[in-house]
Amino acid sequence: MSKKIRLILSICILALCVGTLTFGVLAAVTKNNQVIGDVNFSAEDCDVAIYASTEGALNVDGQTNSSTWSKEHLKDSDTWTLPVLCFDESNYPTVPDIKLIFEITNNSTVAALHITTQTGEIPQACSTTLKYDNVAWPDAGGITIGPRATVTIEFSIRLVNTDENFSTSGKNLISFNFSVPTT
Repeated sequence: MSKKIRLILSICILALCVGTLTFGVLAAVTKNNQVIGDVNFSAEDCDVAIYASTEGALNVDGQTNSSTWSKEHLKDSDTWTLPVLCFDESNYPTVPDIKLIFEITNNSTVAALHITTQTGEIPQACSTTLKYDNVAWPDAGGITIGPRATVTIEFSIRLVNTDENFSTSGKNLISFNFSVPTT
């Protein structure tokens, strides 16, 4: 084999090795699935206290997200814009759910409080569940709690399609409507 052929063959093998390494690095890039959005509240003729926190979410920098929000006296409407909540894909294929935990208290001393929830725009790569704790009177249209009672509502977002990159930026994730039940 001549010197020229060996040189061309060496350059081709070097190019193949560099291409393989580049592809390997690109394949190792982690996905960045994020939940960004709003939580909306509407209160009609009632006084509600709300405390909320996150579980299972990471910040953009990969640190645990421990955001909390609170409102002592919600009497009309309010919107909370959530920070960027990222799924923890470090133990793939096991990806923990992102949970928003709401503790809602009826501040009234005499009137019951009816709570309805509506899930907003969630990407197809996710599924959601609502779980109610400490519920006195569940019904088809929501739940009702008594005066000075507290309920915990857990809103979970599960990543079901890890092949898709998405961001829910600027969307309504969940809405709460509070009212005094009519008899």
